[in-house]
Amino acid sequence: MRDELTGLPDRRRFFLDLERSAETARRIGRPLSCIVTDIDDLRRVNEAHGPVAGDSVVRQFGAFCAV
Repeated sequence: MRDELTGLPDRRRFFLDLERSAETARRIGRPLSCIVTDIDDLRRVNEAHGPVAGDSVVRQFGAFCAV
């Protein structure tokens, strides 16, 4: 359940983990926050510089978010 490009948990894993975290938060009466983000203009990067550059942007962004 990992994304091949970034090595990060994929969408399916995200929703499983989110469901589990929401259940835990409800059980212990604590709030839960979730941040969802997007890379704006990734298509432009791919069109201007090719998919290898776009993949690099995705990997770098994923590494930044995983810290």
